[in-house]
Amino acid sequence: MDGFVGYNFDVEPLTSVKITNYSDKNNLYKLYDSLYFDNQNGNIIEVDSAAHVTGNTVPVVTDLHIVPRIGDTAISYSLPTSASVIPVPANVIANSYKSKAFATLGKNTDAYTVFMMPWHDNTYVHVIDESTPNPTNIGTYAFTYSASAMQYFYKDVDGTAMAGVTNSRADSSAANNTMVIDKIYNTKRKVYQISEYVKYDISNGNILVGSNDNSLKVYSRNGSTSQTLTSSTTKTGDDTNNGDDQTNVASVNFSPRIIYDLLGQNMIVYVPNAKKTLIALICYNSDKKLDLRNVRRFNENGVDTGDPDSSAPSSPPASGSAPGSGSAPGSGSGAGEIDYSGFDINDYMLKTQVIPPVCPACPSCNYNAGGACNQCGGNGGCGTKTNNGTSLVTGGNAIRGAVDAVGDAAGGAVAAAGNIAGGAVDAAGNIAGGAVDAAGNVVNKTVDAAGNVVNKTVDTAGNVVNKTVGTVGNVATGAIGAATNLATDVLGAVGNVLGAAGNVVGAAGNGAQSGSMNQGSAPGAMQQPAGGQQPPVSGSTSTSDPYSYYGKLPAKNSNDFMPITANFSSFGK
Repeated sequence: MDGFVGYNFDVEPLTSVKITNYSDKNNLYKLYDSLYFDNQNGNIIEVDSAAHVTGNTVPVVTDLHIVPRIGDTAISYSLPTSASVIPVPANVIANSYKSKAFATLGKNTDAYTVFMMPWHDNTYVHVIDESTPNPTNIGTYAFTYSASAMQYFYKDVDGTAMAGVTNSRADSSAANNTMVIDKIYNTKRKVYQISEYVKYDISNGNILVGSNDNSLKVYSRNGSTSQTLTSSTTKTGDDTNNGDDQTNVASVNFSPRIIYDLLGQNMIVYVPNAKKTLIALICYNSDKKLDLRNVRRFNENGVDTGDPDSSAPSSPPASGSAPGSGSAPGSGSGAGEIDYSGFDINDYMLKTQVIPPVCPACPSCNYNAGGACNQCGGNGGCGTKTNNGTSLVTGGNAIRGAVDAVGDAAGGAVAAAGNIAGGAVDAAGNIAGGAVDAAGNVVNKTVDAAGNVVNKTVDTAGNVVNKTVGTVGNVATGAIGAATNLATDVLGAVGNVLGAAGNVVGAAGNGAQSGSMNQGSAPGAMQQPAGGQQPPVSGSTSTSDPYSYYGKLPAKNSNDFMPITANFSSFGK
């Protein structure tokens, strides 16, 4: 058969094939003759090879012409050898509503015009053969992204393309792409105007084509009936209600049809598919080349222009330039469509490809070699500690258990004019079991501080009774006194006075015996609260663990949690 390329001549349309010169990964659907569609990225591929000659071996591909889904320019590649390959094509599809017409470039086959009409990530394609004096409709194709393909081949009357459409006619109607009232059809319900003489009823899928100023032809969605309406069938001023008895868009199989708008000089490609409808108006532009006047897409709720709110039956964007305005063939001048001509997929990346910034690990800690650092959460100095464990807080600030009450009680250890409480306080703010060294050198019930008191009762300005040591500032039962006398109920912070409901260990004025805490009722002993035994605390606890409220709650298990924080050392300056 003349007029076909020899490459893949025997392959049936809509067969999935690989052309290794194009890609060894992307499968292509054969459309017709030299035309293929890549359903992975939406490209149309034209293959050029020697013409088909019966009995000859299958020729190699000599050229590839790629019509990209995004952009208006075809890209041509010359292949010097059968092993030549083009740059790797994309394997993802770009959402688009920008239609275009492409005239094939091959010299060894018929001349075709291919109309690409994207719909989000799906694609519709219509092919016309222009080699004969009268153009011929070859087929309409529908591709669901990376999933399915459908085809419809035209024959008989529908096979003839552009019948009666011979001239270029501008359409400057301001009502294009808006909802309008057509009084011949319905005086109360609006329809969508695609061009001056072509309208679409979004309520039922009917298409309306004007025959003249006084008549209208209505084509039903399923193609079974057509109706001609004229203004003479109704009296002037009477209401019309055509289409009101059809309130739903019928779901139909993929079944394109060709309808002619001779007044507007358009060939209408009407493509119902389930409850969606694509309508393309093909015309001649000022250069007498086939072009697209308008492409509209409808779902059951209304027009779909790609905008989030486009399904509402409202007025879409105004019409674009009409043929005859100088637009080049293949420019895809569908009015009101989103312009992706400047879009480059290489300028974008997936959200999953973004690598979030990660805080670097802290330097290793020298003062805590046993697992995670209790100060910074990780193995390294940060925040308010250096890597050797010393505080970054300077300038006399009392922080983290440091109490400054005239006599400067720091880190839970009290040194104020030599006043020492029985049951001493160590540097972490915890009560130690009987050993204190703070200005007065108290060790295991022995005190030598300006009066050398050992196991005696002393009364010097402040009345100290029963193994309680007092010098100048009065110390009572584990309470810390400085020049301002810290009362028995109030020592909190990190110093923490043990007892129930804020009471100091033992009764006021009584010192802890032997510097230790004993259960019982002896003077100075720690008392149980009323109401019975205190419930046992499970897990390891410590009076030096602030996170268990110094033994009041179960201790938390150790972990290697590493907080990602900023360095707050500047706050100590």
